[in-house]
Parts: sequence; structure tokens; C-alpha cells
Amino acid sequence: MKVITSGGPPLTDEHLQEMVYNGVPIMRIALTGRDLRNWDLSGVVFENVDFSGANLEGARLDECLFSDCCFDGAILNECYANSAFFNSCSLENTQWRQAMLASAKWQECDVQGAVFDAAILSECVFNDCHLDRAQLRGAQAQEMTCVKCTADATNFSAANLFKATLMEMDLRTAVFKDAVLVNVIWLLSDLSQQDLRGLDLQRGVFTEARLDGCNLTQCNLTQAAFKSASLQQADLSGVAGRFAMFADADLTHARCSGAQFPQSVFVDVVAQAADFSDCNLSLSTWLRAMARQARFDRTHLDHTDFSYADLYQASFTDAHMNRTRLHRAITDDLNLKRRQGALEKDPQLFEAEMWSETQRIALES
Repeated sequence: MKVITSGGPPLTDEHLQEMVYNGVPIMRIALTGRDLRNWDLSGVVFENVDFSGANLEGARLDECLFSDCCFDGAILNECYANSAFFNSCSLENTQWRQAMLASAKWQECDVQGAVFDAAILSECVFNDCHLDRAQLRGAQAQEMTCVKCTADATNFSAANLFKATLMEMDLRTAVFKDAVLVNVIWLLSDLSQQDLRGLDLQRGVFTEARLDGCNLTQCNLTQAAFKSASLQQADLSGVAGRFAMFADADLTHARCSGAQFPQSVFVDVVAQAADFSDCNLSLSTWLRAMARQARFDRTHLDHTDFSYADLYQASFTDAHMNRTRLHRAITDDLNLKRRQGALEKDPQLFEAEMWSETQRIALES
């Protein structure tokens, strides 16, 4: 982005204030290093203006439109920029501590190294922005939306991200220590090798996200959705995951020992060589799951449904079964379906299969 200056004498404060008062769009001027503390610039349109190093602490920028502007190194602590719109702006190393930025929007902006500590970012939007090394420590960012943003070493420590959307982002090196992450949407984002241990992720949406090698030990995953997500070699030991949904997810070699997954859904999951020892999987559904060499040792399987699942070489040592359905499940253990509490054939499924076969024969004849 190139800022075009006026080429004439510097714009005086009086002239600038007059333009602001009259609602004149401010274009192609340099306000580099200017002291604009506590100025009321609400609703003004700025295009191709250079604010580099300017001090806008406490300024009113509500509903302003900034297009192709440069704010590199500017100070905007405690400013008010509610519903402001920054389009194609450079905001590297800007300071926004305790700023009021509700419903503000950044479109295709460079915000690397910016500091938003304790700022109000509720319902704001970052779209296709560079947020690398940005600091959002303690920020109130409920319902914030970040889409297709870079976030290398971005710090969300202690931030409130309730109902936030972090979509199509590489978050492998982002920091979420002590952050509020309830109801967050992580759609298509990459959290591989992340350390999220002990965090409250309930009702999170991880659809098609990558969490390979992610540390989720002791997390709250109640009602979290991992549909089509990749969790290869992830550690889910000791998690609370009632009503969690892993349909079509990849849990190959995942470590889930001691996890609580009652009434959860594992339909079409790939869980080869995964460890579910000492888990509670009561009332969970594993239809068509591929769980070869998986371990279910000492696991509670009360009313668990493994119908049509591939359980070849899976281990069920001392597993607790009670009406555990194994209808047409593949297993090399000849005694598995004969165990106390196991149901080798589901009468309703068998009847449905017979009806389907009858209909097929009738159509072919």
C-alpha cells in the first residue's frame, strides 16, 4: 500500500478539524506522528491516509471508514472504534489496549504484532488478515469472526472467545492458555500438535478440522462436534465428552483412555489402533466404525451399538457389556459375540435386512 501525500503545506489541526466537522472525506494526506488524542473523528471517511506513529489514544473513530490507510506503529489505546471498517490497511505493531472495537471489521489488513490486550472485540470481523504475533490477552471477543487469517504465534491467553468463529486458519502455534472457548467454531482450521489440555471446549464445532497430535487431555468436550475431523495420534485421555460427535472422524492411534463418552456418536469413524481403555462408552453408537486393533479394555459398553463395525483384532479384555449390540460386526474373536451382555443379532435390524432383501428380489424378478 502506498500513501500519496498532498504535496502542499502540512495540514493544520484547524483545517483538519474543519474537514471533519463538515464531513469531508480525507484523502491522500500524511498525518504521520500526529497527536490526535481524544479527537472525535466519528463517521469520517479516510482514504490513503498515513497515520504511521500517530497517537490516537482515546479518539472517537466510531463508524469510520479507513481504506488503504497506514497505521504502522500508531497508538490507539482506549480509543472508540465501534463499527469502524478497515479495508486493505496496514496496522503493524499498533496498540489497541482497552480499546472499544465492538462490531469493527478488518478486511484484507496487515495486523501483525498488534496489541489488543483487554480490548472489547465482541462481534468484530477479521477477514483474510495477517494476525501473526498479535496479542489478544484478556480481550473480550465474544462472537468474533476470523476467516482465512494467518495466526502464527497469535496470543489469545485469557481471552473470552465465547461463540467466536476461527475458520480456515492455521492455529498450530497460537496460544490459548486460560481462554474461554465455549461454543467456538473451528471449521476447517489446523490445530495439529496444539496444547489445549484442560480447556473447556464444550459445544465446539471442529468439523473438518485437523487436530493430529493435539493434546486434549482433561478437556471438556461435552456436545463438541468433530465430524470429518482428523485426530490421528491425538491425546483425549480423561476428557468429558457426553453427547460428543465423531461421525466420519479419523481417530487412528488416538489415546482416549479414561474418557467419558456416554451417548456419543462414532458412526463411520476410523479408530484403528486407538485406545479406549477404561472409558465410558455407554449408549454410544459405532455403526460401520473401522476399529481394527482398537482397545476397549475395562470399558463400559452398556447399550453400546457396534453394528456393522470392523473390530478385527480389537481388544475387549474385562469390558463391561450390557445389551451391547454386535450385529454383523467383523471380529476374529469367536467368543466376543457370546459374552454375557452381548447381542449377536439385533432383531429389528435383521427384520429390516430381510425386508430389503425381499424387495430387491421382487424388483429383479
